[in-house]
Order: sequence, then structure tokens, then C-alpha cells
Amino acid sequence: MNDQILYPGNVEELSDLVKSSLASNTPLLVKGMGSKEGWGQPDGSGDMVSVSNISGVTMYEPEELVMTAAAGTSIEYIKKLLEGKNQQLAFEPPDINRLYGKSMGM
Repeated sequence: MNDQILYPGNVEELSDLVKSSLASNTPLLVKGMGSKEGWGQPDGSGDMVSVSNISGVTMYEPEELVMTAAAGTSIEYIKKLLEGKNQQLAFEPPDINRLYGKSMGM
């Protein structure tokens, strides 16, 4: 694995990294909060990409119970936002320190 961690600033930059990686046949390891770093069998090659800069709630309609968040948004942030409207997640992640994208991708 390369020593660098790539930090795309938005979805478009992440998309460009994925396309470039695909074109060069270079593996990508997506990094969130590190809760699953020991999982899988990475072969040590490729680039690490952090989604930490791609965060925030992009749409929230409390009356419709609908929300969309970026992959780097923490579950803790989402839970606090929902609690303000007396709402909760429809699932209970085992660790609130993880990111939304990792919880949805499990």
C-alpha cells in the first residue's frame, strides 16, 4: 500500500479517483473511522481513500421521516440531529463512532 491517504473534498473528486483507479487497475481501500480496518484480506497494494471530507446531511424531511447523508457523516451526528425532532434511526449500529457510509455498506 502507498504511504499516502487521499482525501477527496467532494463526491466528484471521489468519482474521479475511482475512475482513475479503475483505469490503472489500482486497488482502493476506502477509509472511514477505522472500525473495520482489520476486516477482509487487503494485499497491501493500492491507495487509501478517506471519505472524512465528504460529510453532512444533504436532505432531511423530518415530517416524512426521510434523510440523506454523505458517506463520511458520523452516526453520532445523525443521531443528535434526529433526537432534536424526537426521532431515531430504524437500526441500531453497534458503535456510534462509525460513519454513515460504513454502516450502510455492512
